[in-house]
Amino acid sequence: MNFVNKHFIRISFVVIIVLGLTALLLTGAEKAPDAIEKQFGLKPGPGRELVLANCLPCHSTAIVAANHLSRDRWEELVVQMQTKNGMRPISADMQKKILDYLETAQRPDDPGLNAGKESPWSAPLYRPNPFWD
Repeated sequence: MNFVNKHFIRISFVVIIVLGLTALLLTGAEKAPDAIEKQFGLKPGPGRELVLANCLPCHSTAIVAANHLSRDRWEELVVQMQTKNGMRPISADMQKKILDYLETAQRPDDPGLNAGKESPWSAPLYRPNPFWD
């Protein structure tokens, strides 16, 4: 390979990298989930560490991540867990921070909830049971 060909290959490589990075920035590529989100399924936000500290002693965060409720319903569940399930009492300030997080991160109108419904794989892979109608 002569010098001109090597130089052309290097310049082409740099141009391809720059164009690829520009395309990612212009298309609004989503930020990759952080390590806690990957492991526990909870979105980043203020109060997430309190949810982890107060929920994990009794149950998996999968229960939290699977539910998308209103603030009032989350508050009902916290009170129920305290009165019926033996959850330790938490301060009003801590409860407010936890509910603020849940209201924001696990709201019922979360746009991510419908993402899987647009897939051809979203339909059940089994026939409906005629006796349950």
